[in-house]
Amino acid sequence: MLFRSQKIKLEKDDVLLIYTDGITEAMNVKKEQFGEKRLIQVIKENYQLTPAELVQKLNESIAQFTSGAEQNDDITVVAIKEKMKAETVQFKMRKKLLDLVEKKGLSVSKACRQMHVSPGVYYKYKKLFDEQGINGLKSVKAKRSIGELSNDQKDAVMRLVEENPEITLPKIVEALKNHPENPMELETKFVREFLKRKGLGGVAAPPAKPGKPAKSSRPRKPAAADLTEDAKDAVLKALGEKADLTPEEIVEMLNKNPESPLALDIRSVRKFLRSRGGDLLVKSAAEASAEGQIADSNEVDTP
Repeated sequence: MLFRSQKIKLEKDDVLLIYTDGITEAMNVKKEQFGEKRLIQVIKENYQLTPAELVQKLNESIAQFTSGAEQNDDITVVAIKEKMKAETVQFKMRKKLLDLVEKKGLSVSKACRQMHVSPGVYYKYKKLFDEQGINGLKSVKAKRSIGELSNDQKDAVMRLVEENPEITLPKIVEALKNHPENPMELETKFVREFLKRKGLGGVAAPPAKPGKPAKSSRPRKPAAADLTEDAKDAVLKALGEKADLTPEEIVEMLNKNPESPLALDIRSVRKFLRSRGGDLLVKSAAEASAEGQIADSNEVDTP
């Protein structure tokens, strides 16, 4: 499974909840799961509480839902609540850095060591302070953007697709923007990514321009098969005997073994080596050849 990384600054009173799937998969006696929607509802109703109180409310909601039913997974949750804005923390640190030099009389190097920053940081904000005064130490607040649709937005998108399977991506964004009861401003790229992850790439694809045929999607190659245990042992044994073998050399050597030839596929071998961290140790033939040429070109005769 692939995961995407994102960065976002927490504002004052924002809540970050980290939980295991034992929360959403907690079951009652009817084998119904607690689910994300109930979790989100609990957060919406109690986000103004302290982290400890929020966790307590969540535990109470899960206990009430499960009604004593035995659970098969651990239930773990961590709640974090931001006490102040990131901009406020940055402003205070920059002002303290300048005050250590200007008011406390510390040298620039000593003040920077104490604040765990480089001297370049001091001179940067000293210049801004001289030019703009105290405002020069304040951060320019950037618009926050989370690269993901909310659950409500996902549900709204899926309802439109289910009602009209032929609907296009621009029409989805337009329809939700102009919804009479619950208008939503959605970024097209986030809707496209969501639809692709749902296997609805045809909806996410832009419509073909008039007069131009739509591009046909190329059939994907089947995924590389896993090696058998015997094949894995043979690959590792070959590397143990000669660590600088390339994947191509491994395949050729084992497939032509006179005693017990194997029928290895290069992609399966590469997949196995990557899973073992082997792509850090085993180079492709092209890479090995290129490195050899570079090494040859860098050799210099010494007197």
